[in-house]
Amino acid sequence: MAVDENTRLDLRRAFEELLGPALANVAMEAMPPLDYDQLASKSDVDHVRIEVRGELAQLRGELKSDMAELRTEVKGEIAELRIEMKTEIASLQLQMAKNLRTTVITQVGSMAAFAGFVVGVA
Repeated sequence: MAVDENTRLDLRRAFEELLGPALANVAMEAMPPLDYDQLASKSDVDHVRIEVRGELAQLRGELKSDMAELRTEVKGEIAELRIEMKTEIASLQLQMAKNLRTTVITQVGSMAAFAGFVVGVA
C-alpha cells in the first residue's frame, strides 16, 4: 500500500496525541516517506549481484576472444611486413651491386682511356 502525504500527516498527528511532539518527530524521521514495496531486499540485491557477475563473465569472455583474434591479425600483418621488407632490402642490395659494378667499370674505362692518352702524348 502506497502512503501518500495526507496519510503521513494523519499519522504524525496521531503520534503527537499519543507520544507528544518530540517523540512524534523521532517516529516520523524513522519512517521513510515511500512505499516499503519499493525498497530492495537482500535477496533482490543478491539477485542483481548474480546477474551482474554473469554479465561481467560473459563480457570478459568476449573481450578475451576479441583480443585473441586481434593478436592473430596483428601477427599476420607483422609477418607480411617482414616479408615485404626483406624483399625490398634484397632488391635494394641487388640495385646497389649493379650500380657499384657500373661505377667500377666506368672508372676502369676512364683510367684506361686516360692511360692511353698519357701513353699517346709521351
